[in-house]
Amino acid sequence: MKNTIIRDIRLFEEKTRSSFPSYIGEIYSIDKSIHFLSDRYSRKLRELEFVTRDFHHLYIVLTPFLAEGEIEESANRPEKWMKLYYIGVSPDLFNLKPKEDKENNIIEIVTNVLKSIAISEDQLCIVDKVFKKLVKLRSNIEIIHLTKDTKKYTIIISYQIRPENKISRAFIECLEKTTGIKRKSILIQLKSYKDIFYLVSTISESNRIIILKPRNSELANSHIKSYETPLKINIDEMPIV
Repeated sequence: MKNTIIRDIRLFEEKTRSSFPSYIGEIYSIDKSIHFLSDRYSRKLRELEFVTRDFHHLYIVLTPFLAEGEIEESANRPEKWMKLYYIGVSPDLFNLKPKEDKENNIIEIVTNVLKSIAISEDQLCIVDKVFKKLVKLRSNIEIIHLTKDTKKYTIIISYQIRPENKISRAFIECLEKTTGIKRKSILIQLKSYKDIFYLVSTISESNRIIILKPRNSELANSHIKSYETPLKINIDEMPIV
């Protein structure tokens, strides 16, 4: 069995025991922004190479039809790249919680399902690491998209998904190896956080100018047509941190 790095986590709810689950938000009262939380979790896990055996989309279904906290793997698998896991959550108890407590509860629910499917101690450590970062940083957690190491520099492109419910944004960080000076600045505001995957495909540097080239495909063009590309950054204009 070939292991696959996780790509996506999605949150669903089960209204009746025999029905196919729908996106969370009806019987479990929660803001739609909760889906950004599961995006942050999955993208940070992907950065750290958390593997999910032969599937890469994890669908977590909150259900009132299991005991609180009980996890059940579904035999229903419409596509081989996805798997559904049901977890018992009382709507009555969940809906009484304030917004922040609901978000904390969702983080715990996702974490418990991930721990139940982790294939090794190393993978459990990845889950625990991301869990702690999410609890501490909340929506301000940064996810690394791409890193470039040269003789002179280490250049890192990272991003945030809707930090504090504001627009998603990308950062650029540059470590000068000869001096140890680290610089970091906001690279660009993103209309969708997924745009960064298409905006930055390669990193190069010449005469202290960093050049970030986009992907070249029809799909990429649809994501980046409203941006000016390639992105160019003068290292000397980046603030020292």
